[in-house]
Amino acid sequence: MPADGGVDVLPPGAGLAGWVVKERKSRAAPDLLTDPLIFQKEWFMAAGIVSHLAVPLVGGDAAIGALVVSTRVRRDFDREEIDLLEIFAAKAAIALSNARLYREAREAYEQLARTQDLLTQAQKMDAVGRLAGGIAHDFNNLLTVIIGRIDALLEDLSDDDPRRSDLDLIAGAAERASALTRQLLAFSRKQALTPTVVDVNAIVDEVASLLRRLLGEDIEFATALVPGAARVRVDRGQMEQVIVNLAANARDAMPSGGRLTISTDRVDVTDTPPPGVAAPPGAYVLLAVTDSGHGMDAETRRRVFDPFFTTKEVGRGTGLGLATVYGIVKQHDGHVAVDSSPGAGATFRIYLPRADAEVAAPAAPAAPRPTGSETILLVEDEQEVRRLAPQALEGAGYRVIEAALPTDAVRIAEEWPQPIPLLVTDLVMPQMNGRVMADIVRSARPAIKTLFISGYSADPATFETDLEGPGWSFLAKPFTGRALAKTVRDLLDR
Repeated sequence: MPADGGVDVLPPGAGLAGWVVKERKSRAAPDLLTDPLIFQKEWFMAAGIVSHLAVPLVGGDAAIGALVVSTRVRRDFDREEIDLLEIFAAKAAIALSNARLYREAREAYEQLARTQDLLTQAQKMDAVGRLAGGIAHDFNNLLTVIIGRIDALLEDLSDDDPRRSDLDLIAGAAERASALTRQLLAFSRKQALTPTVVDVNAIVDEVASLLRRLLGEDIEFATALVPGAARVRVDRGQMEQVIVNLAANARDAMPSGGRLTISTDRVDVTDTPPPGVAAPPGAYVLLAVTDSGHGMDAETRRRVFDPFFTTKEVGRGTGLGLATVYGIVKQHDGHVAVDSSPGAGATFRIYLPRADAEVAAPAAPAAPRPTGSETILLVEDEQEVRRLAPQALEGAGYRVIEAALPTDAVRIAEEWPQPIPLLVTDLVMPQMNGRVMADIVRSARPAIKTLFISGYSADPATFETDLEGPGWSFLAKPFTGRALAKTVRDLLDR
């Protein structure tokens, strides 16, 4: 701060101010042109500055700057002037330190508030998810009976039977109800998955034709896929559902047309994750869906993954599309974030852990209407499902031993005098889950294979990460009798 018309901005490397900050000692320079600490003498000569006094601004244990008085006349600064400037400097340092502490405290408070919001959101979604998962589990058992009975009736009717049209309508309604339960289970992260190693690019390519029909002619569709491998370990059907749901959401955001782009990339997350993504460090595949729609304001972005939240008018949509996306991604140990602002479109970014293994080979198609003669131990606590499954299996030639509870199944496995090649069991049952019971049965019969039937996994963490091994498989509820017989034959033949 010049005392008599001088300038108050010193050039980089001027010397004296930097020395004061480094040494944290006040220093007066009566003649800048002869002071050995001054490096840019030409600058001072051009500015007409002859003398100046520099005092450090000390905040805590470090100097945060310097307070400088400059003059255009040569003078010696006395002790009183130095003491006065040091007092000003001390007060200025306190003010600057307080301002910095206030800023840091405000940022910490804002971060805490954001964390509390995320925790509240997570707790709310977990509570709703538990409710939705429980309802979907019971509903899937009912749908298994409905769809299985309809399928059996259709098999007994000729193609020209007038009752077929009514049964077809009922079957269509049941399939739509089944799709809704799958959404509820995916949202609640209780969906029993069958993950395999797949290339995300291949999934995008396969659903591209479906997306073009879904989007319509007024929306331009493009892909930008990273060359080479973008392998992840996921349930292929669930990942297709994620892409379709995001595309449908984008279509609704572009009622007058626009552009939708799906891109993939390989990214490495360091200790500092991308904005809005709480992903731990690691190697990921990034799947991004970008639209040119009307965008979202801050409140909509905050609630966009809430179950049953929708900006559509009454009667359009269930509000489960993006909640389902969130649930599926989280169940695959992935992370999802959204970037959007009003009028600027939206980008949904999904981070999935990268897989090093090779892409799984497609399973060979099973023979139509397969039959067999093996003995099957069926464990199902739902009485109607336990009546339906034996009819389908016995109709295909198998011998079925029924058990309503896991303890009954364990006893039968230990006492039955003949071989039992296959165990067919529900996952969620009283006494113990199907996975634990299957391990106990296998200890008594090491050669037995296991088919899990369920639409709900109470504890996905305890579930096998891959249910397509040589000794076990999985069939999601609801299913038809033909699908059950086909899956049984395929597993027994492995």
